[in-house]
Amino acid sequence: MAHLSIVWWQDEQQTLERAHRAEALKAEGNALFGQRDYHGAIARYTDSLDIEPSAHMVLTNRAAAYYRVGDYKASLLDAEHAIGLQPTWAKAYYRQGMALLALRRSNLAVDAFTRCLELDATEDTEVQRTIAVFHAAHVQPRM
Repeated sequence: MAHLSIVWWQDEQQTLERAHRAEALKAEGNALFGQRDYHGAIARYTDSLDIEPSAHMVLTNRAAAYYRVGDYKASLLDAEHAIGLQPTWAKAYYRQGMALLALRRSNLAVDAFTRCLELDATEDTEVQRTIAVFHAAHVQPRM
């Protein structure tokens, strides 16, 4: 029985260490993103996702970095993967909408932005402004 406890404790310790490492890599990615080193940020986010593939926030961060380097398809894939993992994460729908807009798929971007607002009407002001401008230009009033 003591052997099982030791094995369990070692497994728990390794899990915690991996989680801390993934979080540290995410923080490095965030710092690089803030410095506008988007390729470096993508690399750190990817390293973090290699450890914790279900980290929806890291996926949305990487989607933003991909968007900044003009890889809109990769941005869209990460946003959609994040939505699959956490369907109530409003930021993922915003990232999806931005990628769709860049890919000239504005009809689908409308749906993504609308869902973002449905989930979190208090999203940050940059998101609110972007969506408001988009809606004003692309959404026809329903009669």
